Amino acid sequence: MASGEETEHREKDKDHPSPGSSVSAAAPAPVPRPAAAAPKPPIAPKPATPPPPPFVATPSLPVSMLNAPSDGTKLPHESADKQFDGEISGDFEAAIARVQMAQRSGALALVMRLLTRLLHGRTAGKLSQADRRVAFDGFRTGLYEEKTERDRRYGTVYSVSEEVNAYLVRLEMPRLVPDSALRKLWNLSQEMPDYDYSIALNDAVLSIQASVPGDAYRRLSYVSSSFPSEFLTRIAFAKPVGSFKHRLRNKVLEIIVFKSSLEEFGRAA
Repeated sequence: MASGEETEHREKDKDHPSPGSSVSAAAPAPVPRPAAAAPKPPIAPKPATPPPPPFVATPSLPVSMLNAPSDGTKLPHESADKQFDGEISGDFEAAIARVQMAQRSGALALVMRLLTRLLHGRTAGKLSQADRRVAFDGFRTGLYEEKTERDRRYGTVYSVSEEVNAYLVRLEMPRLVPDSALRKLWNLSQEMPDYDYSIALNDAVLSIQASVPGDAYRRLSYVSSSFPSEFLTRIAFAKPVGSFKHRLRNKVLEIIVFKSSLEEFGRAA
């Protein structure tokens, strides 16, 4: 019996060792070290950003200018014969036949011109002879506009000659449309259409008012240099006048201004 109990106690001691007893524990297995990471390749530098393209200004136009007027491509023909207040009836050829041309040479003509200057030279603004033109036309290249054509748009290119019983007035109308990007955009011809005009004669003063025809040329004048949409030319005569007759031919407005009958009666006396 004693041997059996000792055997049982030994088995219990194996299962539950006492704190003072020394039991050899198994050593832990070594933990394997991770393999060394492969070196990363060097990062290539970023390519340099190319510089932006140079700024180029793009001309622009308002929407109102991009919409071409419907009357822009229609060139009006020469206007029909107009009749104004104070203008005599009949055709121009019959009126020019009534003009008595003055002598332009000889001693008598020179004396008459001197007397006219003495009698009427101090009258401010009154004309007996005039030839309004550009004194110096300037350069003639594509970069420069012809100054005579520019002055036609202001109504300042005209001539006045005094005859025995009338004055002969010749006013040159504009002939070319100023060059501009808008004219090309609207596909307008460079030939200037005939201006709308009116003529009045009051108190020995001849008034000629003219304006561009249609909405297209009026709007074009707003963006073009030296291109007014209208002009007014006033010509004062040195002697009394009573009636006139006009015609428009080849961009030239010709006007015969007859002297008043009172002066003719005075010359006859």
